[in-house]
Amino acid sequence: MANYNGEQFLADAVRSACNQSLRTIEIIVSDDASSDSSVQIVKALSAKDSRIRLIESSVNGGPAAARNRALEVARGRWIGVLDSDDVMHPDRLSRLIEEGVKSNADIVADDLLFFDTDYRAPSQSLLGGRWSEASYWVAPEDYLATNNFYGKGPALGYLKPLFRASIIDKQNLRYDERLTIAEDYNFVFQLLMAGAAFLTITYAGYFYRRHSGSISHRLNPKALEGILEAEKGWAERWPQASLQPLFRARERSIRRALAFEELVEAIKSRQLMKAATLAAADPAAAWLLRLSLGQFFKRLRSGPKVFGPRTISDQHEHATERRLQN
Repeated sequence: MANYNGEQFLADAVRSACNQSLRTIEIIVSDDASSDSSVQIVKALSAKDSRIRLIESSVNGGPAAARNRALEVARGRWIGVLDSDDVMHPDRLSRLIEEGVKSNADIVADDLLFFDTDYRAPSQSLLGGRWSEASYWVAPEDYLATNNFYGKGPALGYLKPLFRASIIDKQNLRYDERLTIAEDYNFVFQLLMAGAAFLTITYAGYFYRRHSGSISHRLNPKALEGILEAEKGWAERWPQASLQPLFRARERSIRRALAFEELVEAIKSRQLMKAATLAAADPAAAWLLRLSLGQFFKRLRSGPKVFGPRTISDQHEHATERRLQN
């Protein structure tokens, strides 16, 4: 569990790990130089449960760096990630490990439920269509195709898998510390390309909290440029013909998201001439704005809708609406 200034929800996240029906676990909280009461919260909890281990850093390196510090000391045969503002069903780990052992998977992920921290709307699952009907072996092509920004879902990069520690050790793989978002996607894709067997199951045991401080929908040019840099050269590294159009489509989606972010910022700062120039230069980005505004006004007319979008497109339409309101 990587944590930075997560005092509001941290205790709930740790307790949900402590309350797992699978008792033989360790709970590693990797604190990323928090300035709030996070460390004190974890120390108080660890005094009551010796399975909780706290790793402290004096330097804020981001979620990927915090996870890497935890990976260095993890002793389990299976390793999972729990964000410090999310929670798990008590039977989640036992179910995932049972499925992983039975199927001989290297990576196994369940469905997740998005929920609004203010409980203003019903929760909704990530997986839909064929993904929600049966267990599914995820190929690299599947993973690439479902992780385009403003693309069709379900966005499998949001899943929080369990990993066999042996496959991580064998590849000597760590999270890319240049990334502040999409670090999970990057990590899983590299494991897939190393031959890891990835199974999704229909059980939903991970509960993904949506709130104003969530990192995963904080798109900004720096974060998007970081993704482009981290994935630079992937097409040459993995030249399989089936992957090439998917690599190109993902890069286009990132560049489109960059243009869209510039357009939104120009509108917010009332630089209308700049906004018009950007819209003319990239009509696709302008179309995304039209879609977001359309959803915004639709919700104004009809009231709150189900919280917890399934696709990357839906995720960032929600985020854009909030920004335009401000």
